[in-house]
Amino acid sequence: MHKLLKTLSIVALSLLVGAGASYAATTGKVQGTVRDAQTGEIVPGANVVIDGTQRGAVTDTDGFFLILLVDPGTHSMTASLVGYDAQRQTDIRVQTDLTTTVDFQIREATLELGEITVIAERPPVEPDKTTSKYIMSAEDLEAVPIVRDMGEFIELQAGVSIDADGNEIMIRGGDREDVAYIVDGVRISTTDSYGSRTGIGRSLNKSAVQELQVITGGYNAEYGNAQGGVVSMVTRDGGSAYSGMLDYRFTPSGQKHWGANVYDSPMHRGSNQWDNPDWVAEQIEIPADLDGDGANDIVQAHKRLDYTGKMGHRIDGNIAGPLSQDVTFFASTVWRKEPAALLNANLTTPRNTRNTGKLTFSASPSLKLRAGGIYNSGQSTFGGPSEGASSSLNRPSSRADNARL
Repeated sequence: MHKLLKTLSIVALSLLVGAGASYAATTGKVQGTVRDAQTGEIVPGANVVIDGTQRGAVTDTDGFFLILLVDPGTHSMTASLVGYDAQRQTDIRVQTDLTTTVDFQIREATLELGEITVIAERPPVEPDKTTSKYIMSAEDLEAVPIVRDMGEFIELQAGVSIDADGNEIMIRGGDREDVAYIVDGVRISTTDSYGSRTGIGRSLNKSAVQELQVITGGYNAEYGNAQGGVVSMVTRDGGSAYSGMLDYRFTPSGQKHWGANVYDSPMHRGSNQWDNPDWVAEQIEIPADLDGDGANDIVQAHKRLDYTGKMGHRIDGNIAGPLSQDVTFFASTVWRKEPAALLNANLTTPRNTRNTGKLTFSASPSLKLRAGGIYNSGQSTFGGPSEGASSSLNRPSSRADNARL
């Protein structure tokens, strides 16, 4: 009996005013100085802006500037002042909850030399990093195309392992309940109304993530009730131009494991009688009511299923862009129906989909409103009141498989 499982979680509604965020941080900051390239003296009153945005600062009397609420990712910045040639720095990496230092040296415009471009380099030591933290940017995620689920990216970090079911994340040997999942600064509930694990925290679409942080120790008091570790993800915002992506993966039919077909395994040698019609047609009574008639069902005792003849499909796509001058949107979806690697009660995963959406309203350079959500929908072929099976749709746990068998 098929039962439709739907899990809806509104995960992010954060109002950023000044330097504050609603819960956990989702932005970083940039600071530095502007100096004269010839004399080395400070340059007060210089304008420093992040290219393509309305966010910037003016250097004070000490030549120092500070820009808050900078979205994580790679940016370009320009420093300029009347009488000086503008200097532009590219590949500036900004990370959540960290400070990036960028220093400019502008040259007095005695001749019309034009703009100078400098490629920024990441410092070898980050003085404000006091935690055991592993950060992966959107570029890092795209550099590993063979890994398509965020849960698998999390497992790649040091100190992270999975439980015996192969379904939930554990950090430094702690319990799976001790891991806190945060999306856009908002803590995500990992259980449903029945107390079952939903897996929403680790099932975010890869194409929707701008930055992934895995904190395994030494984290600040802002992360409460996280005895094992913290997994924090910042989702993408829409840009000033329309963009999109579509990725399709086809899995051809065939055996997905090494060795012989499971029906021809040496452990069954001498026991199978597939050429005997009476043996194949034999029926037994099982202690289960699958058809809902109130009585135990009679099923075929011996049945050979062609689990190697199934094909798989996976579609991953996103679209983003502006709705107006100050409002942008981002939406992504993943739809998958993939074959089982080994013989299972289900020869393919039930059809399921994961969706994320986000609206961003930039009221001013210091005021930004974000609203986003996650919607997961799928089917399960085993009964029970639990609605927390969304994670098992991504990777069926052995416990659930045994229940179905």
